[in-house]
Amino acid sequence: MTNPPFMLKIAKQAATVASRRSKIPQHLSAAPCQQLSTVASTSSSSGGNSNYVSPMKDFFDMIESGQTSLGTESKPVIRRLKCGVREDKLRYKTTHYGLRDLAPHVAPSEHKVQLRVALQDLNMTDVELDVLHQIVGSRLNVERQEMVLTSDQFGSRIENKRHLTSMLDRIVLGAKQLADDATTTSSQQQQQQQQ
Repeated sequence: MTNPPFMLKIAKQAATVASRRSKIPQHLSAAPCQQLSTVASTSSSSGGNSNYVSPMKDFFDMIESGQTSLGTESKPVIRRLKCGVREDKLRYKTTHYGLRDLAPHVAPSEHKVQLRVALQDLNMTDVELDVLHQIVGSRLNVERQEMVLTSDQFGSRIENKRHLTSMLDRIVLGAKQLADDATTTSSQQQQQQQQ
């Protein structure tokens, strides 16, 4: 029984590939997972060379210690606003309505951005929270323990987000300053009454 022509073609290709692989130097023909190991195993199957150290050992040691290849630490940087609120605690909400067939092709509230922040993330005392409640009014939801600010002043979501972040920063700093002024004036009045 003779082999079909396609089988002969496959056998020739396999022989060609095998002959090419034999010409590749041994250190380049290793599988990628074998190249990534930092230290070869000490078993007899590794060829008897138990002192092998991978050229990538320093790189893997840096990864394990939490450093980058630039020599810096890879810990995330926690950014804060001027008022001390962490930026990762701010939650933004936008809505996309899809394109319209008629001009202006965009919904009127397409650029509206909503900012939510929990009251515990503001790091404020009770007096400062009272002053904050007087400043923002119904935007402060005491039951849900969060403050909600909304902006659609600009024609861009990015500008509205920046505006909300700036507004939150100014509101919190203003509330802290007013609370501080109120406590110092009340303590001064008490001292004057005692004298």
